[in-house]
Amino acid sequence: MAGVSQATVSQVIRGTNTVSEAVEARVRSSILALGYVPNPLARGLKGANTGLFGVVARDISMPTTTLMISSLVREARARGYEVVVADTGESAPAALHLARLMKEQLCDGVAFVGDLQDEHLLWEGYEQVGLRAVGLLQGNRQLPISNVTVDNILGGKLALDHLTSLGHHRIAFVGAGWIHAIRERTQAFLDYPGVGEKAVSMGYLLETPNRAQAGAEALAALWHRDDRPTAIFAATDVIATGLLARAHELHVSVPAALSIIGFDDSPMSAHLVPALTTVHQPTELLARSAMDILTDSRRQRTKRTRVHVIPPDLVLRASTASPPDTS
Repeated sequence: MAGVSQATVSQVIRGTNTVSEAVEARVRSSILALGYVPNPLARGLKGANTGLFGVVARDISMPTTTLMISSLVREARARGYEVVVADTGESAPAALHLARLMKEQLCDGVAFVGDLQDEHLLWEGYEQVGLRAVGLLQGNRQLPISNVTVDNILGGKLALDHLTSLGHHRIAFVGAGWIHAIRERTQAFLDYPGVGEKAVSMGYLLETPNRAQAGAEALAALWHRDDRPTAIFAATDVIATGLLARAHELHVSVPAALSIIGFDDSPMSAHLVPALTTVHQPTELLARSAMDILTDSRRQRTKRTRVHVIPPDLVLRASTASPPDTS
């Protein structure tokens, strides 16, 4: 119908930019007229890339995970790929099962977003899956696959540099247990001169689930103390949301009476009241690096794994200020 060879049609569909604009326009017009839809499974059976990548996420309900997946989808589509997404329910056996399903559906690779508490059950069986993979938001550590992460230690330092520059010395930290990225943020807090040791001695270090309600409960516990902190560093924006909500309920003025800083720069953080000062995770850069790994055929041949660490930024908003005058 377009008067070109099958190979030329294939080149247009795959976006290889090897045909003229006039030929491409003619082919695409014919595709629309015929209602043709490429079959990725047929391409996979021929040994070619199917144009599909899988994403297996620890918990899609978390705002940072959602933002990371959105960035992956945009980056994949910019390269001519589509993405299928699945939630593990925080289960490593489920993650392994989902990866096998994606292999059966001829996905070209899979990104694991977020670590899992029982992750050894995933890695023990993953080599047999035989699907190229990359980890995201799993902390700065070696995995059986390449891993792309933000520099959580640097992010923690940026947050604490900001608070101490404002004059805060009684700073609490509200973290979220076993998650490796948050462990690194916790370690940055503990190692910070003049802050970590004092926080431990004063009981300012609280471990909670990564839920807004847990943040609210932490705020109540800290604020009802006689030696209350003047600032709180929340390990995630989700926890910070709960801190701000309970501060409002208790008529605690933020930031006049208490400064609150988060980590992640999730979409909601700019719209909280007051808008949340937070550490920004550059999900677009993380997604770009992850897609570079998934599409690098040379790395697949060598099976070489690496940890890619990307620096974060501090986003200054309205939830932090100098501490109140207690003299």
